[in-house]
Amino acid sequence: MEKITRSVRIKPGGTVFNSTRQWLVYADDVVILGRTEGYIKRTLEEMAAITQQIGLQMNDTKTKYMINRQDGNKVKETELMGKRYEKVESFKYLGAVMTSLNEIETEIKSKIAVGNKCYYALGPIIKGRSVPQSIKIRLYKMIIRLAVTYGAETWTLTSKIEIMLMIWERKILTKIYGPTKENGQWRMKTNEELRTKYKSQDIVTIIKIQGLEWLGRVSRMNETRPVKKIFEGKLAGRRGRGRPRLRWMNDVEDDLRKLGVKRWRKKALNREEWASILKEIKAKLKGP
Repeated sequence: MEKITRSVRIKPGGTVFNSTRQWLVYADDVVILGRTEGYIKRTLEEMAAITQQIGLQMNDTKTKYMINRQDGNKVKETELMGKRYEKVESFKYLGAVMTSLNEIETEIKSKIAVGNKCYYALGPIIKGRSVPQSIKIRLYKMIIRLAVTYGAETWTLTSKIEIMLMIWERKILTKIYGPTKENGQWRMKTNEELRTKYKSQDIVTIIKIQGLEWLGRVSRMNETRPVKKIFEGKLAGRRGRGRPRLRWMNDVEDDLRKLGVKRWRKKALNREEWASILKEIKAKLKGP
């Protein structure tokens, strides 16, 4: 993925087109960012002119627009370049769900739905009596859980989201391990029994470790990288009234404090030292 702010080079042809717009470009998926409708219109017109010169055409039926934090806006569509485009409250970009209110819960629910699809696709194997439980657990870790935690290193985990993820994981593990026979009757395994049998880090711990790994990688990025600029950038304006939302940086720093990691900014710059710290954290958070 590339953030284009100065120039655009589109192949074939190798021509450089000057641009001062904000684009997120990945393959044939393009996101245009802007603070005003006029800015978006000018940028879209520029992009259309550039692509037409090399024979590319924008798909009008798939083109949508979204206004961030404008839940009260009743406008359903807008006109750009003589064509009307539908307004949406969310869209998916590179597997992540973006919403007009920046709600992470929508993304989590979407990923859990994907995990459920993976589970049901593997249903004959998971339910098969001839398949060892160790194989079923490997399938869970390598396919089902991986589908849910894709991109999770950037999630901000609130208590509500952690509970949501833990409930989902326990449901899957309950189906894998099956019921327990007690006093001649079958019953579902308790949470403690599931933890004892699973003997691995739960999904929330896995996501927190991914976040710390991502923190180290971003800290070591070149200053010119768009991700690094966003990481070190400061948000303009003021927060709204009421309890402020938990930010990603606050979340990972809180995890580091709980784990006893001090002066993380300096340590993260050293790849070997950070890898050693993560190794210690993984050992500390290892399941029973």
